[in-house]
Amino acid sequence: MVKIFYFILIFSIITEVTSYQQQQEEEEDCIVETECPEGWRKFNRKMGAWCISLVVNGVKSQKEAQVNCERMGATLSGIESQGEYSYVQYKGNQINKNLNEVTWLWIGGKRRSECLSPKGSAAECQPMANNAFEWSDGVAVGTSQMRWAAGQPDNFRGNEDCLHMQFDQAQRNGVMNDYPCDQVAGGYLCGKRASILE
Repeated sequence: MVKIFYFILIFSIITEVTSYQQQQEEEEDCIVETECPEGWRKFNRKMGAWCISLVVNGVKSQKEAQVNCERMGATLSGIESQGEYSYVQYKGNQINKNLNEVTWLWIGGKRRSECLSPKGSAAECQPMANNAFEWSDGVAVGTSQMRWAAGQPDNFRGNEDCLHMQFDQAQRNGVMNDYPCDQVAGGYLCGKRASILE
């Protein structure tokens, strides 16, 4: 009886180890290697690897920035993680230091359609409500990385439906502001899914 017990115990252990090894091999088979083009930086998002590039090129509107990103096979990018925010903040400050002037960068954020004036009267759509905005890239999740300048968003004059980042050498160190979508900016943040390596 004792021999049968030990046999069953050893058999169970071997079965568990074999099952664990098979699971590990299956997980390794699921790992997908990705890369970003030269000059782009890769970040891991909940929806998969994402590449971003900060482009210094004056544009007349957020729409023009979006069109320029599309020409690169990308979209105007939101910011999902602290790592992404820190990277964009660092690069924006470098640009600002080199230009020695206030720098505004378009990013992929807009006021939610249900919060556009004059419809946006609900509490969640009030000017200072963070959740009145969403990322427009279709990939970034959450609004925790929307870091507003003091007193923002304020929807000044009721037409500030787009999102940009401000950099200057005084106090605005990559903070965000709601702004009219048809205004000039010194650059923009593009993003796209990382390419899968074969």
